[in-house]
Amino acid sequence: MKTPQDMNTPIQYLKGVGPHKASLLARLGIATVEDLLLTMPVRYEDRRSSARIVSLKPGQTASIIGTIAAAETVRPSRQKTRLTIFQIAVTDGSGIVKGKWFNQPFLQRVFKPGQSVVLFGTLRLDYYGAGLEIINPEYEILDTTEDDNQTETAQIHTGRIVPIYRLTEGLSQKQMRSMVY
Repeated sequence: MKTPQDMNTPIQYLKGVGPHKASLLARLGIATVEDLLLTMPVRYEDRRSSARIVSLKPGQTASIIGTIAAAETVRPSRQKTRLTIFQIAVTDGSGIVKGKWFNQPFLQRVFKPGQSVVLFGTLRLDYYGAGLEIINPEYEILDTTEDDNQTETAQIHTGRIVPIYRLTEGLSQKQMRSMVY
């Protein structure tokens, strides 16, 4: 059985924080576990409902639940920079949406074809104008049990009303929500 953290525990000792993130949190006036838990979001986003891909339009912000059909890291051939683009193709049976992240090749180890995933972000037409994509979407990988193929996960960043916190450089919404959770 886990014991609750002492509310006066310095934030750096909270699992997953450490000295570096603690210094970032200090910029926000967060020094203890209590400070973190009493930090109020600046607003909330409703991410409870997901949309079918076939019904989506460019400019719309939406949550999409689907299966990863493909995942790859590409380098634009015309660029003489070190730019890499990691992209996944997600399908829900009604269509396909691409999720794209720039200079984050580590995501190749995170996403695998066949995984169930939730993407959240603003849709736009892809470079060719033929399909939809989301640039730097927030995501959660859903765990499915082999017994009944039911989704079981504690969704922190999608599938609920999500808090949006005030941040500082080097700290993401995803990191902040995970620490508070």
